[in-house]
Amino acid sequence: MNKTSKSYNIHSPVTIGQIILLFGVMILMTWLTTMLVVPILKLTTSSEVRLIQFTQILTGLLTFMVPPLVVIGYQKAKREVPFVNFGSPKLTPAGAVSSVVLVLLAQPISIFLTWVMSLIPSPEFLRQIESQIAYSTELLLTPHNAPDVLLTLVSICIVAPLAEEYFFRGALQGWMIARSKSVHLSVVLVALVFGIIHLEWIGMLPRIALGLVLGYCAVYYGISTAVFAHAVNNLIVYLTFVVGGQDFSQATFSPQEVILYGIATIGCVWLIIKTFHNQQKKIAHEKEPH
Repeated sequence: MNKTSKSYNIHSPVTIGQIILLFGVMILMTWLTTMLVVPILKLTTSSEVRLIQFTQILTGLLTFMVPPLVVIGYQKAKREVPFVNFGSPKLTPAGAVSSVVLVLLAQPISIFLTWVMSLIPSPEFLRQIESQIAYSTELLLTPHNAPDVLLTLVSICIVAPLAEEYFFRGALQGWMIARSKSVHLSVVLVALVFGIIHLEWIGMLPRIALGLVLGYCAVYYGISTAVFAHAVNNLIVYLTFVVGGQDFSQATFSPQEVILYGIATIGCVWLIIKTFHNQQKKIAHEKEPH
């Protein structure tokens, strides 16, 4: 029995060519952004913060949003049933509440895993990239004026969640579920790709954990709910940095704090699994013949 949300059509015909097309368009859009869009922005934008904001917005739309739309458009042009339905099911009040709870439960896990990664030296080849990412992130999250705050929120709370969820939990995870017929394998593999592709060592495990939460959120609640959960997570990160001045990637923890976060992580993992299990049973019950 199909125990996934209506976002996925596990019986849709999928081919290797579709995944090649997905990543091929992604690479093309990345090249286009790097070689054409960014140079134009540098010529027309004097503010470094504004340059980062527009670059992130356009990169999200071109690199992560366009490829899924091309692949699904190609399927529809061939009169095939798409393996993912981006708009179904729609976000419900119950789904919104559940996503907020799940994201809040994921925060102690993220903090604990950030501490774990801080104990492991990052590979040499990643250090320069990480330094550039950290510099851009600090500029992006530091409020300068009202327009900058607005553009930053548009970038991290609207464009990034929408584009990344369409790509990772939408097209990539939908293709893998239809191909492998294994929800758990698909969610785990996509979460790994999601964590690795950001090229940030200390944030790799926290992003993989977030990818797992968002992956199961899409499976059991729908992609729209995963987009909302992603947006809530990014808003929490922004408010934590701006209001609380907290950057847990640079924080140090006492042994007592490590034990506390470790216990909290175990408890939160159990509650997240319990939440998804209950939703899975609800879907199975709704799909039973009456």
